[in-house]
Amino acid sequence: MPTTAAQTRLEGPDRPQLLAPLWHTWTLLILLLSFALLSVWQTTHGVLGFGFHLANSHQSWSKITRLYVSTIGFEGLLLAFVAFGVQGNGGSLAKVFGPWKGWKELLLGLPLWLVLTLTNALIAKGLFHVGSNPTLSAMAPHSNLELTFWVALSITAGFSEEIISRGYLQKQFKVLCNSAGIAVLLQAVIFGCLHLYQGWRNAIALTVFGLLLGLVAEWRKTLWAPVIAHSWNDAVSGILLRLMVH
Repeated sequence: MPTTAAQTRLEGPDRPQLLAPLWHTWTLLILLLSFALLSVWQTTHGVLGFGFHLANSHQSWSKITRLYVSTIGFEGLLLAFVAFGVQGNGGSLAKVFGPWKGWKELLLGLPLWLVLTLTNALIAKGLFHVGSNPTLSAMAPHSNLELTFWVALSITAGFSEEIISRGYLQKQFKVLCNSAGIAVLLQAVIFGCLHLYQGWRNAIALTVFGLLLGLVAEWRKTLWAPVIAHSWNDAVSGILLRLMVH
């Protein structure tokens, strides 16, 4: 099969290789964009997920947990699709994730979370004067059982979203653009767009969130610290929301 100029440029002996074929990356981007648009459309109509009404602050536990579980399942399907593309190209999710570099990576995750929290507060609260988020407030766990599912969702999102955004997409963009800086920026913008259902101001704050995590991932060459910071951030948010609605 004849090779194209683009393939020759990407497959040079001194250049890093793509983790997966370009068709796989485009398909993933289309899926993510479709999800972002659907989420925005749903929230503008007061619904999120399957039958979850944002205006109703007294959702039954089955509806809230169903939302959490369905989100965990969706995250798992996206992760499986990434694994499919990477493994089909001779790689593995371990290659996407990066090596284990010792306990310092886990310890780095906690101060990174503090930096992210302060940065998000300065942007969302200081720059845009954002109040409580109605979407997140509606999704808040109302019982210890729901909080357990929320924490499970937080851990799942921490791993899957970091592997997809700071692992797969960032590394793909780095090869395609031949620039780590552009790669970090692109994945952060996509990450922010995926959270547009929370409102554009929060989406901008989360774009910065993704930007900082991307810089750390590029610096450390592993996702351990970003995963810890991301999971902890989501879990603590759920705990605080639980206390607020208690």
